Amino acid sequence: MRTDGFRHERLHRLRHEDASTYYHRGQAYVEQDALDQAFADLSEAIRLNPDHADAHCARADCLRCMGEYDRAITEYDASVLLNPVTPHGYRFRADAHVDTENYDLAVADCNTTLQLSPRNPTAHLTRGNAHLHNGV
Repeated sequence: MRTDGFRHERLHRLRHEDASTYYHRGQAYVEQDALDQAFADLSEAIRLNPDHADAHCARADCLRCMGEYDRAITEYDASVLLNPVTPHGYRFRADAHVDTENYDLAVADCNTTLQLSPRNPTAHLTRGNAHLHNGV
């Protein structure tokens, strides 16, 4: 039986010009909290395929973990532009807006998330948190 360790080890050895490979290895690095390596691989995935919305979203998550909130928001913007019909980019960008105390923008992103995914509990929670900080 293969374990997660095997999967991570195998992904670390892959080195070819494939955006998907870099994206998945970047995700594996994120899971290991190896953010510098994750950022490098996610950046390479985007270089190879600039329209890879999930890679932009994952790189934004990585930047957020590094405390680079404004850069993360820019990456979430790219993800949302590339894939405006999925809630993920909006939902995570809302968190980054809360991190930067832009509560009105956080609420707007949560509202969009909830239009796309009405039962998203985290969007409800983030929206409530933003309203609380905004005094609403």
